[in-house]
Amino acid sequence: MLVHEYYRSSSPSGEDKFFEREKELLKQSGLKLESVIFKNDVIGTKYGPSIFKTALYTPWSPIGKKMVKEAIHKFRPDLVHFHNTFPVLSQSAIYQAKKMECATVQTMHNFRSVCAQAMLMKCGGICEKCIGKYPWPALVAKCYRNSFLATVPLAANISLHRFLKTWQTRVDRIIVLSEFNKNKFIEAGFPVRKMRVKPNFFENNWHVYESGMAKENNWLFIGRLKEEKGVQFLPAVWKQLDEQAPLLNIAGSGPYLETLRAEINSLGLDKKIILHGHCSSDRLQELLKRSSLLVFPSIWYEGFPLVIGEAYAAGVPVAASQIGTPAYIVRNNITGVHFHPGDINDMVKKLSFLIMHPELLRQMGVNARKEYEDKYTPERNFQLIIDIYREAIDECSTNKEILKHK
Repeated sequence: MLVHEYYRSSSPSGEDKFFEREKELLKQSGLKLESVIFKNDVIGTKYGPSIFKTALYTPWSPIGKKMVKEAIHKFRPDLVHFHNTFPVLSQSAIYQAKKMECATVQTMHNFRSVCAQAMLMKCGGICEKCIGKYPWPALVAKCYRNSFLATVPLAANISLHRFLKTWQTRVDRIIVLSEFNKNKFIEAGFPVRKMRVKPNFFENNWHVYESGMAKENNWLFIGRLKEEKGVQFLPAVWKQLDEQAPLLNIAGSGPYLETLRAEINSLGLDKKIILHGHCSSDRLQELLKRSSLLVFPSIWYEGFPLVIGEAYAAGVPVAASQIGTPAYIVRNNITGVHFHPGDINDMVKKLSFLIMHPELLRQMGVNARKEYEDKYTPERNFQLIIDIYREAIDECSTNKEILKHK
């Protein structure tokens, strides 16, 4: 049984997208599958809890506990796999599943269980002050929405489950998305024995690219236009690249859109940088088909960027910031290049090198596709998750036997 709390539709999340993909993969593979779903769009309406109750429920929710209890009574699952449970379902749902003797698995899509802001980031830079500690620094810094009151429920959630040792005692297996993320959770005190690395997976649309037109001298940025994505550095980089700069397509929308548009126009780059706004999945595939490089200038750790995996599936190499998960999944000078995060001069240096070596760039695209085939196919991911489920069920069964003989 899968459990997931959807983010608001006004703030679409890659977590929701991946949950849907994984659910469909498991269904297509023939597993008997049920889901417990909560949609955050109902918060503050007559169909859901008030904003005040939602804050109270963040550390421990009667809603999540009740929904999981009813679903387990109805479906009798062997295992319950939790994805996002913030802010309404909460970890009380995990306790309920374990109380009813189900094996439990938790996917850590972000760092919310150790960081009130969920990104290990504050004031435009990396912040790890709360890792492995009670999150008093988060309260002082008002980390969530720059509000002390808004931060309190999240800090309480981290503190409660650190005190209760929830991750050590109530979860049989913890899925993390990269080796980098695994290391951060180990620093935070999570049980290394229970953690398994299982990256996101991506559909194999290679036939689209094989039969399509050849790669053009177009480069691509895909992502929400927010400062943590590093998009603010791109106009200055393209200005320094000057005449050699390829066309850069920027696909995405967000709060930085109009600022970015104004800067592009002020630098006279409107012919070199094209803003496409929000794009459909088909349009994104079309842009990838035409592109010879994905530029990924993020300045935060990331969970597992879907866009990098999609680029690999399309045979597109990636120029990425040397930070967090991107530095682990982009192999420098093999499937792409690294540059120092936020360092415009280093970006210009590395991108200029790729411009001057088109054959190397093409080989990196071949390598990127091979990386996808080795690590990120649905078939590979299904085997990983089944192995994790088996481990979790075996551990749960072993613990039951131990308790019987006490």
